[in-house]
Amino acid sequence: MLYQLSYTPRPCARLRYAVGGIKGAFHLTHWFQVRDEARACGKARALFDSAPWTGPDIRETATAIEGPTMLSRAEQAFYFWLARDWARDAGAIVDLGCFAGGSTAWLAEGRRQAGHCRPVLAGDRFTAPPEVRAQVLYAADIAPFEGTDPLALVRRLLARRPVTLVPDEIRSAVRPGGPIEILTIDAVKAIDTADAIAGTFFPALLPGGAVVVQQDRFHWRQP
Repeated sequence: MLYQLSYTPRPCARLRYAVGGIKGAFHLTHWFQVRDEARACGKARALFDSAPWTGPDIRETATAIEGPTMLSRAEQAFYFWLARDWARDAGAIVDLGCFAGGSTAWLAEGRRQAGHCRPVLAGDRFTAPPEVRAQVLYAADIAPFEGTDPLALVRRLLARRPVTLVPDEIRSAVRPGGPIEILTIDAVKAIDTADAIAGTFFPALLPGGAVVVQQDRFHWRQP
């Protein structure tokens, strides 16, 4: 898992031309914005480096949400902390490649405990071949079912959580209106999908205030 803070600094080289008048005041303000954003980014990085999602209250909650998931306990706690403690409800939470909804459940529960109103947007093709059903779903005490479509199961598992499911090919998905505050990605299994996600969702990231979580970043099969 790799997380990245989005930080898009504005160019401050123009400051050398700011010499008095309205134009100079504009560029000086522009430079102060750069400075303030850099400081905010530094504080955010220090917060993430301290790994607050490893605290005891997070660990206790991390055992309370049941359901099939491929996330490790540490990843579950991180998703929950992101939605509950880090997010400011300044944009959407988008979960790409949610499979059976395990990651979505953690994000949604964090959002609920934070008192935020927006639902988590979760997208996936919602297909589960036999080997995946056996390894992930049935191993989590999900009753066997026919076919390869787990969408009905996911809807049942997430029925009480603030979630909007979007069944579709990720590469053809349409991003939500407004900014994105948290973007979790577990769907980059091919280069064209990676390109589609970057082109569709990255422009909507909240400047200076978004987190992108990339699962499988260092897996040998991923692009």
